[in-house]
Amino acid sequence: MASLAPASVVGRAASAAAAATGGRTKSRSVAVTRARRSGGALAIAGLVAAAAAATAASAGLRFVALGGRPNLAPHALRSAPPTRPRGRCAGLGAAAVAVAAGLELVKEEFREEAERCWSVGEDGLVPGWLADMTPAGREYNTMVLMYEDASSKPRPMDDRPWKRLPGAVTQVIPGDKREEDLALATAFFGPAVGQPRPGGVVLDLGCGWGYIAKRLAQTGNYDLVLASDVAWSPLEIGRADIENEGVGPEQGLLMLRADAQELPFKSETADYVYGGMCLHKVADPAAALREVSRVLRPGGKLYATLIPGMKLKQERVEVWAKEAGLVEVSAVVPSTFMYLRASKPAR
Repeated sequence: MASLAPASVVGRAASAAAAATGGRTKSRSVAVTRARRSGGALAIAGLVAAAAAATAASAGLRFVALGGRPNLAPHALRSAPPTRPRGRCAGLGAAAVAVAAGLELVKEEFREEAERCWSVGEDGLVPGWLADMTPAGREYNTMVLMYEDASSKPRPMDDRPWKRLPGAVTQVIPGDKREEDLALATAFFGPAVGQPRPGGVVLDLGCGWGYIAKRLAQTGNYDLVLASDVAWSPLEIGRADIENEGVGPEQGLLMLRADAQELPFKSETADYVYGGMCLHKVADPAAALREVSRVLRPGGKLYATLIPGMKLKQERVEVWAKEAGLVEVSAVVPSTFMYLRASKPAR
């Protein structure tokens, strides 16, 4: 496990924590030294804590430790039901404005669906329907990892707009590996030197129940978080969980059904892509990496976790990423999982 938290990553997390808190944390050198000395699982816990402290300080969130693990809990104001603006767009927060701007990110063939799901309504709220932005004529069977011809598209079981609920504190389960992945990903994403927060658009590819997307939105560090999955079921389960914690379009979070091998976004629209346990589930991982490279803006970053195998060897994944046009590619397999980091060349 120690290899999951190299000194450079721990250092970035410690630096981010110090920068986000305006120097109120321990010095970077002290934080790095302690993280290195702890080793193993403690190094991971230290990295999680450093990243969580940084995001908490920069987003005005309440930092809660549960069972020795950090937790980013929305502040009471963030958890409260949103105030309904009087005019169509009056009183929209920055996150809601970013959501409305998300209409410009999708390809023209999905523009109508984006407007239906994400345009600001007469009540001043983004409806937040689960958008369907998958290509017509075929469906991806996640059980056999193959495409099948389809004359019609399936619909969600509960097709409705987003519910605005009071919300509750996010309960982080001790030892939850998703928190470790979240800390490593956010440390890799940034922010850039001299910037208080990363900002920009994050695409959570193969989001499943949307845990990482929810946590990214809770930090307040990104302008827009797009949680996508090819199946309706995990999206609906995740939506209910996210609604119960008072997170949604007002916090810059949108959910959609999308195919990783044929993303519905225009080229160079995402600043970061997170792919948690996704690439080994697609029919053609190389094609998915090409799509990731296409939608990333110059200087954008990819962080992904996957399960290696005969088809997904470390060297092959690195070659696919480089052939897709990504640089600074690193695929490491310290344990059961593979961790992939890559960047889009800056102009």
